[in-house]
Amino acid sequence: PEQCQAAPQCRQTPTTETIIVRLDIQNPTLGDMRVRQAIAFAIDKESIMNDIQGGGETAGQIVSSTALGFNASLEPYPLDLERATALVDEARDAGVDVEAEFTFAARQGFILRADEIIEFIVTNLHEVGLTGAQAQMMETAAFEDLWQPGGYDTVSPDRAFVGMNQHGNELMDYAASMGYYTCDGTPSNLCDPTLE
Repeated sequence: PEQCQAAPQCRQTPTTETIIVRLDIQNPTLGDMRVRQAIAFAIDKESIMNDIQGGGETAGQIVSSTALGFNASLEPYPLDLERATALVDEARDAGVDVEAEFTFAARQGFILRADEIIEFIVTNLHEVGLTGAQAQMMETAAFEDLWQPGGYDTVSPDRAFVGMNQHGNELMDYAASMGYYTCDGTPSNLCDPTLE
């Protein structure tokens, strides 16, 4: 936004890139559906887009509205700190270690103001009871080693990584996005044989 104001002429349009968050669901804490939903409800997407990023639109899927095949009926999780707190409490009552440490990370120099975004998110995660969340900006190679582990089976349950990255697939090339959802996809943390 600051650069746009300083330019003699500036136009803002939606990007083909979508900021996404991916969790190590192999980890016992992050693998709990209530914890994952609490994280989704605790992320203030509107504030991130409008106050930190300078404007944009939220997406309820891995691609933005500029991509062929975008499904407008998929809504992003709304901000709901009360519901997030209730889900964390429910998980704790069921024996999930909701205070377990996990890293919420982003690559340095890749997403505009990523450091502010992950600190903002981690503050909300602490507020809803996920007090083990730690924000960390990472050098690109180290981040990519964690982001692209080489498939679901290569990630240890001891690893507790939540990564924030960008994904763009304006042509909706099946291979460019499905790697996130297949058992052996390079960036995948999901494995559902029925999907495959």
